Amino acid sequence: MGTTSAPYPFHFSIFVGEDEWFFKNGSKPVLIIESKGHALHAFVNQEFQGTGIGIPLTYKNPISLKAGKNEIAILSLTIGLQSSGAFYEFFGAGLTSVKIEGFNIGTLDLSFYVWSYKIGVQGEYLKI
Repeated sequence: MGTTSAPYPFHFSIFVGEDEWFFKNGSKPVLIIESKGHALHAFVNQEFQGTGIGIPLTYKNPISLKAGKNEIAILSLTIGLQSSGAFYEFFGAGLTSVKIEGFNIGTLDLSFYVWSYKIGVQGEYLKI
């Protein structure tokens, strides 16, 4: 279910059946992302969906999915992290949960699926 070709740091592909209720009633599923901070940008099928900011933060926004393969990408940002010394792993930063609510089966928890991950942004690699 996951993918490895990632134009964004966190990237995941999901297949959506055409029998989902939100296609029939005109509603939209809701993407819910929890993070220890500091900011994130969400994309679905390479379309910008919104931004979340905070420490910690909860991003909750309706998204447009299509029948078939959908790509969900999250650009997670950390800004000015203070040093926690030898105990940084206890504080951390970044994503802690990714879910989509509104499917026929209920809420789909994507947190434990295989995501591709890339540190940095393309501009850094291209030295722009």
